[in-house]
Parts: sequence; C-alpha cells; structure tokens
Amino acid sequence: MGNQTVDHSSVFLELKRRLEVAIVIINNNNIENYLILHDLYRREIVALRFMGEAADSGMQVNDVFITPACYHRFSSQLQNIIVYKIHPHQRILHSLYTRD
Repeated sequence: MGNQTVDHSSVFLELKRRLEVAIVIINNNNIENYLILHDLYRREIVALRFMGEAADSGMQVNDVFITPACYHRFSSQLQNIIVYKIHPHQRILHSLYTRD
C-alpha cells in the first residue's frame, strides 16, 4: 500500500458487514449454530466499542489488542504474555474477558 493511509472505519464497517452476511447464511442452514455465532458476534461488537475506535484498552498480546473471543480461544497458550490493560472504571469490558 505504500504511503497510503488506512481508513480504519471503512475497513471495520466492511468486515462487520461481511461477518453479518456470513452469520445470516448460517441461519438459513443451522439455527443452533446461528444462535451461538450471533451471541458471540454481539459480544465482540460490544467489546470493540468499549476498547475504542483505535483500541486503547483491553487485553494485549505484545502490541496487539485482542477481543474476548480471541482471549477465550487462546488464553491457555498466551497466559504468560497477555497484558491486562483494562482501566478499573471499565467493569463491563473487564467482565467480557471472564472465563464463564
């Protein structure tokens, strides 16, 4: 891409749109999987809002912020390198990373 800047908002919106379409396709084939994925999707979107447009809080692996789903999926492998960067007043964001 060279010196071109990335429009993070438009990339985010396009990825969100594609994910929504993929989840709807699953709805047509398997309602049980759809409900699981839809709940997971909603939690991730809420987490991204709390993390910030340019993420400034959440859990980090090196310099990369990870979402709750990523944390849940890989927490056992990443246990020694995860950095907790959640402000005390962000209780909702912190609760999204719990193991339950």
